[in-house]
Amino acid sequence: MSGPDPRISGKKRGLNGASYPLGCHLADTAAIAGALWDLFLTPAQRTMIADAWGIDEAHARQLVMLAAGLHDLGKSTPCFQYEHLKMPPLGPGFEHTPDRTDLPHAYASGLTVPSLLADLGWDLDDTTAQLGQIVAGHHGAFPVMPPPFELDEPHHLEPRLGDSNWHTERRALTQLVHDLCDRPAAPPHEADVLPAALAAALIVLADRLASSTHHGGWVPTQLTAWTTDPHWQRHYQRARTTAPTTVRAHKLAPATWKPLQSFADTFNVPAPRPLQADVARHLPTLAAGPGLLLITDTTGNGKTETAFYAGRIMAEAAGSSGLAVLLPTRATAEAMYLRLRDFIHEHTHPAAPVTLVHATAWLNPHYNPDRGTDEHSTYPPTWMRQRLLGLLATGGMAATWDQAAFAALPTDHNAVRLLGLSNKTVIIDEAHSYDAYGQTVTRALLALLGGLQVPVILMSATLTADTATQLANAYLTGAGQPPLQRLALPYPGWAHIDATTGKTHISDHIINYERARTITTTHHRTRYTHNPNHPDGRATHLLQELAPLTEHRNGNLMVVCNTVDDAQRTHQLLTGRGLTLDLLHARMPRWQRDQATAQLQQRLGRNSPRQPGPFVLVATQIAEQSLDVDFDLVISDLAPLDYLIQRAGRCWRHHRPRPPWASRPRLHVIVPTGSLPPPHWGTDPGVYYGHLLHQTATSLSTLPNGDLREPEDVQHLIEAVYANEASTSAAQARAADEQLKAQLAQLATVPHPLDLQSLHDLSDATGLNTQAAATRLGADTALALPTWTLPDNNQWLHPSPTDGTCGCPDGNTPVPTDIHYRDRDTVRHVLAHTVPVRSHWIDLQDPTTHTPASWHDIGPLTDIRLLPHTGTPSLYRHGALTLRLDPVLGLRTRV
Repeated sequence: MSGPDPRISGKKRGLNGASYPLGCHLADTAAIAGALWDLFLTPAQRTMIADAWGIDEAHARQLVMLAAGLHDLGKSTPCFQYEHLKMPPLGPGFEHTPDRTDLPHAYASGLTVPSLLADLGWDLDDTTAQLGQIVAGHHGAFPVMPPPFELDEPHHLEPRLGDSNWHTERRALTQLVHDLCDRPAAPPHEADVLPAALAAALIVLADRLASSTHHGGWVPTQLTAWTTDPHWQRHYQRARTTAPTTVRAHKLAPATWKPLQSFADTFNVPAPRPLQADVARHLPTLAAGPGLLLITDTTGNGKTETAFYAGRIMAEAAGSSGLAVLLPTRATAEAMYLRLRDFIHEHTHPAAPVTLVHATAWLNPHYNPDRGTDEHSTYPPTWMRQRLLGLLATGGMAATWDQAAFAALPTDHNAVRLLGLSNKTVIIDEAHSYDAYGQTVTRALLALLGGLQVPVILMSATLTADTATQLANAYLTGAGQPPLQRLALPYPGWAHIDATTGKTHISDHIINYERARTITTTHHRTRYTHNPNHPDGRATHLLQELAPLTEHRNGNLMVVCNTVDDAQRTHQLLTGRGLTLDLLHARMPRWQRDQATAQLQQRLGRNSPRQPGPFVLVATQIAEQSLDVDFDLVISDLAPLDYLIQRAGRCWRHHRPRPPWASRPRLHVIVPTGSLPPPHWGTDPGVYYGHLLHQTATSLSTLPNGDLREPEDVQHLIEAVYANEASTSAAQARAADEQLKAQLAQLATVPHPLDLQSLHDLSDATGLNTQAAATRLGADTALALPTWTLPDNNQWLHPSPTDGTCGCPDGNTPVPTDIHYRDRDTVRHVLAHTVPVRSHWIDLQDPTTHTPASWHDIGPLTDIRLLPHTGTPSLYRHGALTLRLDPVLGLRTRV
């Protein structure tokens, strides 16, 4: 039999002792890459990749298939065959090398591909070397590759590649794949980095589909056919015939939109609101390709529906597929998932898959049903619900902003993230809600999206002109357009910027008079203390403000605190005073937070019947964006004005009867006396910059009669608060801190598209350790599982199996030590008890924080750390820090 030696193995694990020839796997991957090119890529993506190489799409398809077919060429080495797969000796000429240390096969592929293509007539130049780097990155990271002139004899450069028959086999495999792909010629020049990254990501996806070894999967099926008919060309024909069916079975076909209806018919409403109608009327003629749409409007005024409608218009204009909605929190992402799922179901045919993408999406019962498969036609296949792969859903995804922002950091597989984002209209909600670090990361992401010609929609209820200009210019410069001098958006209003011409359309002021309202804002300066015996303290004043609720025994009220500790202590203050209380903050076990949120929606949601109370919710900033609930009064600790407006958006949000003491929508702000922020909020900037707190307090005091008119007053008040004239030491400190955060983010992010020199820039920006890459500074990025060791020496998920102090719904539950990777229920059970914490709060060297070995290969459990409670009272100590999970208050911290 001519061609490569079939004893060179490509797959062995999971095949019950059998071995799958490497040549078969390479042919399979090439065939699937061709099917993905035809069926998964959008026309815009195909055009971008072909144009980047300076060739037509048919030629570009061949090159992508060739690279996919050569991706595992580095497995034809003694290191991989003898050390990794433990294959028996292959005979003379296949000797092992003296150095038997590991040689990553992806890097080995990248080293050998350029010279082997040169043997087939390609020039050994930068273009060929780039194809080698594309191949070398199929495990997620693009290594630094030697210059072309050093790649002529790769086995001299890297002796572990093996010579003699090893080199002969690599040459035979290259010849085979080249022939199967119709012998493509080299492109005239190397591709720009971003289109090359899309091609590389497509190879990653093709390899994944071609590597399924479960019963009935791709490899066992193809292996059976090969065993019967071991002929290379016929094997490839079988793979090419099967590949389109496999791609479709994995629900990777792009979304096909139904004909566009009017806005009213799309959302089954009598008529659109004024801003919605204006966008629907003008956008179809403005969107002639990719572009940026900015929408500013008050909370609860239908921005999401506007974005959905605009998103599909922009998707069709740009030749992209579905919608990607990015949100600031997991709670908002989960609420958005249901809305997006239903929208895609109604407006695509056949209904395309929609994913929920965040670290604990496993726990969502709508996304991971307890019994079998969800019958909703947008439900994604199991493989698409794995880490990272949810971004590839062609219908849409609801995700936390971080999941997309990681594409702008030098993290593994950011090319796959870019592939998933580049076939959608990307919608970023609450675009204002990130600090200087997060805004810089957002701008880096927007520049990449601009470079990839992705249509983008930004939404905000409170966006300054400076921030709007910076975000727009990031997208424009990434798309190769000159920046704007200033983008002054009307409020409410919208603007559209064409990515290919830079032409900008700005709407008129658009006021929905039916939704306009006046919020009475009152404020009181108090000493910052939780001691109710202090006559001028925060606690005493808060109790006075709650007196009407307590007296009338009727009403629903929310208290928003700026720290978790304040929320916990405020809840303690109000306990035992005849009120129905609830608490909501991020450092609760997931089951407890979900339970509290569900109860809130049932009590105070849009369609829930009014319950008289007296009810008080004590919450942190999570209430600004995560809850579509309605209160008679909102009391808040002092925060920057835009955050206060977001909190006030939960006051009189729905039309319903009010108690006699609540005659108008009112936001009451508790302003600490003395220095801002108070020490407990952290030294400046602490939770918020002292400068912004001072500016907000001043603005509140200047409102006529305390009346804040929405929308008329919002924009100019926010501009006044955020104006940084550096005339005071507080303003100078804020400017310096923001500049430092921006500089840190610039060091952490990948270069601007105009500055990208190599695919390696996507994997390693300025030497940053990618394991430490973060989208937010100081966020709770780790997951801890609180545990208790009881007298039986077993670890439990609550303090006692009998006293019920945990309150968790699972009863007497020990920590499971042996979990099968397919045991979804147990994995969800563990995740439901985790609490977000700061990474440095847990001693990673402490073996008592290490999870059982069976958890290490289960993706959602990989990074969890145990939080073992010991002693009396039971708590976890790390240095001067103590952590304790309270059954009511959540995780408490003390230094």
